[in-house]
Amino acid sequence: DLIRLHSQLTKTQAQKIWASPSQEVLADLIDGRWEKALQVFEASPHNAQEIATLLKADKKRLWNRTVAALQANPNRREVQAWFALILAVQQGEGHANSWLKAQPKITKENLDYIQGLLARLNGEGTKSQISSTHPSQIIGTVQPITQVTNTEWLQPNSPADLKLTDNQVWYQVEVSAFNDGKRWLNFPFENFNPPKTDTAKFFWKTLGITSDPEIQIVVWLPNGEQKITIAAIKAVQLRGKVLRLLAAGPKIPDNQNDVLQPKPLALTNAALEWVQPSPITLRELHQQNSQGVKVMLSILWQSLQQSGEVPTGGIPSFEQMQEKLGDWPVQVIDLTNNAQPEIILTISPEAIASLNQPTPEIQGENPEQRRDRTIILSDVNKVIYTDFTGNYLQRLSAIAKLSGAQSLALLVENAHNYSLRRWSEKNQRFE
Repeated sequence: DLIRLHSQLTKTQAQKIWASPSQEVLADLIDGRWEKALQVFEASPHNAQEIATLLKADKKRLWNRTVAALQANPNRREVQAWFALILAVQQGEGHANSWLKAQPKITKENLDYIQGLLARLNGEGTKSQISSTHPSQIIGTVQPITQVTNTEWLQPNSPADLKLTDNQVWYQVEVSAFNDGKRWLNFPFENFNPPKTDTAKFFWKTLGITSDPEIQIVVWLPNGEQKITIAAIKAVQLRGKVLRLLAAGPKIPDNQNDVLQPKPLALTNAALEWVQPSPITLRELHQQNSQGVKVMLSILWQSLQQSGEVPTGGIPSFEQMQEKLGDWPVQVIDLTNNAQPEIILTISPEAIASLNQPTPEIQGENPEQRRDRTIILSDVNKVIYTDFTGNYLQRLSAIAKLSGAQSLALLVENAHNYSLRRWSEKNQRFE
């Protein structure tokens, strides 16, 4: 049943009318329509350039699909052609030709045909396009919108109409951070000055949308499960220091008014890689580093006192704290690039409630307090990150490895958006 449903979906995708050749080829290749995809590639030099950019940015998705098809039918000309094209774009035409000539049953006619396709990659425009285009690496906050005014948005093919297909809705993504192919840029985008001419093409190239127009929309359901929807980026807008994307995709579950759930998150496929260190208990950590845990618990208790989570006054004995906190899970990972691990404690509302917290008048009735919160201590037991700030509008959502960045990053949910924070060696803090 799963295979049948997947087949129906890929067939539907392949039969759609696509706005760009790369999107059409991607759908065709995933559905196994190798010959139809070649027809799009051969249709014009522009198509060849755009599709070459798609192949350059492929993160093994199309490669694995092509390898599997070759294993099933190693002599099929169209599959051989796509394998050679991917090989040429990613590893050089010499590799592709060597592979082609090594195929035992390839005919001279097929060899000439595929080498003719490879020659289409050698145009000057193609080379510059490949070298200057990168996969889109974008992170932002997303919300559905009902009305779209064409003149407010930039598109490469303007003045094309912005229209939805069946069962699609519009999404507005407010960009928190993106990689321009060289470095990560963060909101607010103060020094981001696009040219006056070909502005839309500048955005498509800088944001990597040319090669990778898909963006994931992540929604957290009440049971904690993640629901991921794929949308397509259609247009861009820069107003003041705020960069927004317009995307079209299926309707997502509505959790906009549920303060207990994280805000919907938008991110492209190549933006980041989630990092999830295996948790251990504080009691287990104490067995590994008894003196360090004693100091850490004292500092942790002081932080909870300062934020009003536990009563002020004397700090309980280590034995008392260990009895209350010993089963709390912690994660150990180096976040500051000094080869020494930091300690991450994510504390549930139930765990806080077990600490004899103050009266409700002091604690307040803010529903935001019913969500997990995190505190991070350095290897010298200094608090370097905390969600216990008093305003309850900041939450550590995840730890992530950003492409092109050495240090890990914190993905933090704020009052209205998400932000990426990385450790600053110079300032000794997350920025």
